[in-house]
Amino acid sequence: MVDDKYLVTRTRADAAERASKAWRMRVAGGGWDDIAKALGMKGGAPAAYRAVKNYFGKVPQVDREMLREIARQRGERLWLRAAAAVEEAPSPAAIRAAVAVLERVAKLDGLDAPSRVEVSPEAADFMAVIDAAARGMGLVLPVEADIFDAEYVDADEVEEDQSSS
Repeated sequence: MVDDKYLVTRTRADAAERASKAWRMRVAGGGWDDIAKALGMKGGAPAAYRAVKNYFGKVPQVDREMLREIARQRGERLWLRAAAAVEEAPSPAAIRAAVAVLERVAKLDGLDAPSRVEVSPEAADFMAVIDAAARGMGLVLPVEADIFDAEYVDADEVEEDQSSS
């Protein structure tokens, strides 16, 4: 006779293993329906999703570093195919595909030099845009006093005047 406690423990272990496999497949890019079919889960995508949710308590968020590593691996596989295609038949389409893979991998790993965009509108143009936006929202911008439109007074002269008084 089989012990009921053994069956329950074994069933939980099987469910945990299937949920863990389902999550790994999901992280690797598999769809819930494909995962359910691969693991022989009845009920399709909802069953696979529930298995992962029930095992982990919620569907976990994928770590960014894990996603980067997966993207690197995919990029490497794509590069091998693209490079082979270029060697077999160096067509413009094959070369463009290979270059696209290289560009994506370089961006992923931060190998490209950072691109710099410099925007420097004239102050008057900038204020006109801000004023137009404010008027479009029914607002009126306050007029600011020109703090630099004043008479320059030397501090030493002020001190002398104060000490002589």
